[in-house]
Formats: sequence, C-alpha cells, structure tokens
Amino acid sequence: MSEPSTQPTEDSAEVENKNMGRRAFMRTSAMGAAAVAAVGVAATAVGHAHHVPQVRAAAASSPVLEDGGAGFHAEMGTMQMLSAATLSPKLVTCAVGQMGLNSDMVAALQPVLGKVFGPGFTGPFAMLMFAEEVTSYDVDRSAKMITAKGTMRSITKIGGLTIDDAMTPFLAIGTDNKAKGTPDTFFLSYKTPFWNTATNPLATPSQFVSGFSQFGGELIMGQVNVAP
Repeated sequence: MSEPSTQPTEDSAEVENKNMGRRAFMRTSAMGAAAVAAVGVAATAVGHAHHVPQVRAAAASSPVLEDGGAGFHAEMGTMQMLSAATLSPKLVTCAVGQMGLNSDMVAALQPVLGKVFGPGFTGPFAMLMFAEEVTSYDVDRSAKMITAKGTMRSITKIGGLTIDDAMTPFLAIGTDNKAKGTPDTFFLSYKTPFWNTATNPLATPSQFVSGFSQFGGELIMGQVNVAP
C-alpha cells in the first residue's frame, strides 16, 4: 500500500457539504446518547455527592508522556461519541463505541436479551483501528507536531454486525497546543471500502489527504506531548 501524502486538501466547500449530509442522521443518535448519559451521570453524582475523590497533580519527578499522545475526542464523525486515540512510535489507535456485552452480562440478561444479543455484542456502533505497522514517525519540535504513517486494520460494526474489516494506509497527526493555550489535537486519515467519501455520506473527508476519510479533533481528555 502506498503511504498517504501530508498535503492538505483545499475544497472546504466539499467538506461542508459532506458534513451537512451526515447531520440529520447523527443528530437523533447524538442527542439520545447525550440524554441517556446525562441522566446516568446525574444519578451517579447525586449518589456519591459525599464521596468525591480529591484529584492531585502528579509529582514533578513522575514519568511524563513524551513525544506521543493519548486521549478522547468527540465530533460529528463519531456521532459525538467519545473516541479514544493513542499515538506512539510503535502503535497508533483510534476506537469509538457506546457499550458492549461480555459473557457475564449476557448470563445476567438471560433468558431473553442474552440470547438476542449474545456475548461480544458491540452496541449500535463500534469502530476499532490499530496500526499493524508504523513505517515513519516524525516529531517536529518547532511546530510541536507528530506525524505517523503506516498500515492499520480498521473494523466497523453496526448493530453488532461487522460491515467493514480492512487494511488501510494511514496518516496520523497529533499537535501539542499547550503553549498556545488551546486544546491539543489528534487527526487520523484513512480509507476503506466502507469509509469512502465517494460513496458513504457518513465519512468525513480528510483535511490532510485527498480522497481519504478522517476521524479526530480537539482532545477533550488526555494530551499530545512534544518534548522541547
């Protein structure tokens, strides 16, 4: 597989048109998930109002993440679901999902729901991408940017059914924006038979590689860290 170029695409109007086509589909899912999450969080917070743990800053001598990244992002491409991402010289990943069932939960849901869903059920939508090979890993210390290229496996399930399982070249870009006072960012560009912007209106066009799809955005948890 040929490696993707790092040249950004220029047709922002095309990107916006693609996004418009996804919003109607995603709005209901995102709002429903947000409502369920809000109720759950509120109930948990009330039940533990008197048991809030104290968060302490790491000691100055503690190990720190260096020339890598790990965190959560959420955007229209993930239907506002949290997406976990990692960036390192040996492994690049991105994963999205809402819920899942293991064998213990299936047993607890017997006899009806356990049989309907079965062990390994991944909810309404789940996607996992992980690098099989990282062929280049460039750290630009002046720009505070990390660029990784290689080949990754991309697996997508909808309603528990696998609809895409493919290998793809990828381009991952993480930026350390702490000096600017803005959130760090992570973007992953890739292309599979399902995640193809020419045929799938749910695919977000990459701003870095023409013809590729993209996941990523501001990290709402975690960080990208480029050492001085």
